[in-house]
Amino acid sequence: MKSNITFSSLIIFLFFNSIALAQSGSLDPSFADSGIFKYDSYVWQELPVAFTVTPDGKMLFVDSHNNLIRYLPAGTPDTLFGANGIGLNFYNDFFPSALAIDSSNRIVVAGHRIVIAGPSYTKVVVQRYLEDGTKDLSFGEQGDVFLSLDNTNQTLIIQPDGKIVIAGKKNSDVKVFRLNDDGSTDFTFNQAGYIGFLLNTISFPFGIDIQPD
Repeated sequence: MKSNITFSSLIIFLFFNSIALAQSGSLDPSFADSGIFKYDSYVWQELPVAFTVTPDGKMLFVDSHNNLIRYLPAGTPDTLFGANGIGLNFYNDFFPSALAIDSSNRIVVAGHRIVIAGPSYTKVVVQRYLEDGTKDLSFGEQGDVFLSLDNTNQTLIIQPDGKIVIAGKKNSDVKVFRLNDDGSTDFTFNQAGYIGFLLNTISFPFGIDIQPD
């Protein structure tokens, strides 16, 4: 089955005021506080960086202070995930920009990481975590896969067969990589594991999707 990758110019911003609608379009009173979920971080100008919904309806997101947070479908913290719903903090050396959930409820995160080795520099990295928020050391090299991309926005999606597709910017090109389930490069994808194409110097991929065919 071929996978056609479609970029979208529509950017949807998901803020920390989430609203659930019933089928008629009215607020769903069973969700959070009368249909409105608010995440109170007590940090000034806290913003969501990436957001997704797990197959069982839980809300998973990363905030701008690098916390990976999970809430139950009802809008309450998932106390089984880390400390009161905060599974982990990526600290100051890793800055996520995209996340997705695979069919085994594992969490895949893409972002850039600051590497301190003499002069510091950044690398784009894909990481995978288990359902409980612990790092999946079987993925790539101890849970990390480094990609040749610039320190800009990345986006990713997981195919139905478990392969991971990541898009980002490299110089003036947009590059799309595909990884196998274990984090290794999928060389059946364009024979090199990636495709690249020139858009223009101010273009960045903000969304990616897989067509049914």
